[in-house]
Amino acid sequence: MKLLVSDYDDTIKVMTFLGNDRIPKGTIKNINDFRNKGNKFMIATARTYKSIMYEVEYYSIPYDYISCLNGADIYDKDGLIYSKDMIELNIEKLKKIYSCIYKIEQFKEKDKTLYYYVYIKLLESSKRIIEYLKSVNVCIFHKLNIVSPMSDKVDSIRFIQDLLEINDNDVITVGDGINDASMIENYYSYGIIKLFPNKDVLKNCDKKVKSLRDAFKDINKNI
Repeated sequence: MKLLVSDYDDTIKVMTFLGNDRIPKGTIKNINDFRNKGNKFMIATARTYKSIMYEVEYYSIPYDYISCLNGADIYDKDGLIYSKDMIELNIEKLKKIYSCIYKIEQFKEKDKTLYYYVYIKLLESSKRIIEYLKSVNVCIFHKLNIVSPMSDKVDSIRFIQDLLEINDNDVITVGDGINDASMIENYYSYGIIKLFPNKDVLKNCDKKVKSLRDAFKDINKNI
């Protein structure tokens, strides 16, 4: 059994020459064929679960696991199966300190805080808030989307490895950005070539491709 872990944006879904996002033809079939051979497929993204599930349902993307918020939590078809402990923020205190905050949403599942989202009135105030949040050891993605400290996609992969009882040689990763660099370095990997590529990804990957679909051309030869 192999576990294929792929980033979503600019990896499964890519930008065309005309600037439109799309999933290249044949990608969905390749994922289905891979899974039908007894392998597992995981999407690993910095997106929230709600955001990535919209894409998954819209494009009918098959999957076994989804790692969200850069490895902070993992879902299977039945729901949340893993999440990192999240620091509890004093929401009322934050609102009093920073008058530019008009709302803080706390996202929970199974009585665990998964992440916060801070809404602010003035964009120029965000830098000061971010510096404060970093001082209390939280991790921030997409401006003020606050998730578990030290989240990493590799941690979520390790969890699934233990679940499936497979070793590092059974894991294949595909990614393009800085948040993919650790999984690219730790496993057999495909780095995405794009207009502004991440140097660490391309330096440490085993092979360079344009998308997950292109990676499958090589993956199918070796499974």
